[in-house]
Amino acid sequence: MERRREAGVRVGLLPLGVVGAQFHVNLTLWDGSSCWEARMTAHGEIDRLTRVFDLCASAATLRD
Repeated sequence: MERRREAGVRVGLLPLGVVGAQFHVNLTLWDGSSCWEARMTAHGEIDRLTRVFDLCASAATLRD
């Protein structure tokens, strides 16, 4: 995590248990309009990824 932060990535740390198991995904969100998920499910949609990202971002302690 420190290497990524030092490289300019904005890193957020989530408290344990704040995100339900259905939202345990590996995702990236660029500029609020494009998402990528490492493993897409049959119902995996960008809208779901945006909701997951927003949930994580609101609960995270951001380190700049």
